[in-house]
Amino acid sequence: MGLEASGYSPWFEALLEELGCEVWVGHATEIRRRARWRQKNDRRDAELIWDLMVHDEFPRLHRPAATSREVLRMLRYRQKLIKLRTMAKNSLQAIALQAGLAKGKQLFTRAGQEQFKSAAMSPVLQWQREHWLQLLQPLNAQLLETMVWLKGHSQDDLRLQRLRTHPGIGLLTALCLVHTLLPVARFRNTRKVVAYAGFDPVERSSAARQQLCLIHSAKIMCGLAVWTSNGSLFPTVNGDTSTLFMIVMILPPTLRTNE
Repeated sequence: MGLEASGYSPWFEALLEELGCEVWVGHATEIRRRARWRQKNDRRDAELIWDLMVHDEFPRLHRPAATSREVLRMLRYRQKLIKLRTMAKNSLQAIALQAGLAKGKQLFTRAGQEQFKSAAMSPVLQWQREHWLQLLQPLNAQLLETMVWLKGHSQDDLRLQRLRTHPGIGLLTALCLVHTLLPVARFRNTRKVVAYAGFDPVERSSAARQQLCLIHSAKIMCGLAVWTSNGSLFPTVNGDTSTLFMIVMILPPTLRTNE
């Protein structure tokens, strides 16, 4: 069953898989580019997808396994929680500075909290302080729950254990690497990996004027630093296990917190 890529069809894809259908998801822009008519409707789109699949020209996209999709959804959810908690902490830091407390990270220690709660400030700042502190408690609890869930889905995974033997690779980084890049055999070389991660800047040059556009990447991989070196993580594409390469991605602090 061929479908155009869409953010609103996962429920339909899951239904088709439950019925025993093999689901192919295609690049919507590439599918439309290969249409031979200007008019567009559902019937013609279906005929076009069928024709591309019959002639082996369907621009198929990689679909992670169901387990990988769930893990990546949880990582994205955790990142949103981290952003909310960071916003709350920054607001509390601003309130503390207005009250004459420049504690930095020490503001969230037990002693810092006692000093913060006893500091003199206006009624409005007191009201904001109490509400931000109340908001932090459930956020911390939810973050702990996400870590418990992620740890439970990482047990007995030799790929994650192998990744975490490298310094600087924690649970969250390993999960993001494994469930985003694997299977590595779909990349012909390391340049393809860099392009997939969104780290190949687009060139917009003309004559003597050279310009490289900003690097764009998916939200889950935003801020990653990618490099390759000799290691022992994944076999090369040609399957020679004697020659190994390592792809290491350092996630932004919002994804590395509590590793």
